[in-house]
Amino acid sequence: MRRIRLVVLIIMCMLPVSGIAVGNDVAVPGDDIVVAKVGSIAIHNSDVEAVIDSYIPQGGFHGGVSKEKRGEYRPRALEFLIEKELFHQEALKRGLKADEEEINNLIEANIKRFPSKKAFEKEIRARGFSDERFRELVVREILITKIIADEITKKSTYSDEELSAYYEKNIDKFKRPEAMRVWHILVSVSPTGTEEEKAKRKARAEEVYEKVKNGGDFILLAEQYSDDAYRVKGGDLGYIHKGRLEPELEVVAFQLKEGEISPIIETIYGFHIIKVGGRKPPETIPFEETKKKLKSELEAKRSSELRAGFVTSLKERITVEIF
Repeated sequence: MRRIRLVVLIIMCMLPVSGIAVGNDVAVPGDDIVVAKVGSIAIHNSDVEAVIDSYIPQGGFHGGVSKEKRGEYRPRALEFLIEKELFHQEALKRGLKADEEEINNLIEANIKRFPSKKAFEKEIRARGFSDERFRELVVREILITKIIADEITKKSTYSDEELSAYYEKNIDKFKRPEAMRVWHILVSVSPTGTEEEKAKRKARAEEVYEKVKNGGDFILLAEQYSDDAYRVKGGDLGYIHKGRLEPELEVVAFQLKEGEISPIIETIYGFHIIKVGGRKPPETIPFEETKKKLKSELEAKRSSELRAGFVTSLKERITVEIF
């Protein structure tokens, strides 16, 4: 497990071993080119590569990701570093400070991500950082967090009154369509199967269908014969809203009466038999039921818009060059 990446995950500025994205006081190799500048602060290629590393799932980290795939991450990684530096410079301009408790808490959070303090110190030394320099980077991250809180997080909050007003104004978005209880048996067919194989699977479906029609327990038959994951629940799909089933199944299901069983229905997945239960009419989702989800969605949208606007305003005042 690549624990050395945990430093960059806490500090969030994605520090490479060779250099940092917050100035030119750490030496970088001669071939580690400057790929961008934010004001007078250089961002090196190694900085971008370190961010890309943080995006790659652990299993693909050690050479398992192609150069082309890494290239797809590159624009997002570079913009991430540019935004972080813009935020830092704005925080400094506003005179924001980090107190000792905040600094010590974040340093301690980094240390706890490692097996021991000694392991943590070994890691930051490997990256070329003294305790003092690492502390400076912690302060930088705290200032960035504060400017984000002031300009984005606090401003993106929705009050209960705002949520309620949005809900009432957009009440049609909170309608649940008609739903029906559905049980399901699938006799699957391989997409690459031959006609002979398909015929055998159809014959099996017809065999199961006869058992159902002759009074067999649908739940037990689903457990025994169905090929889908719901066999462990006796084929019970629960209440299904219109629009959630495969079209071939839905057109049949919603024409059946409670307790009725469909004929065999063929889809690209194989042969299906469905049984329907009770229905739930269309209904409006109560505000309290959707409030938490609505708050999360609206605040995420507002946060994204505020962040984009804030970054744009900073770029109007701070020169950003990409090479």
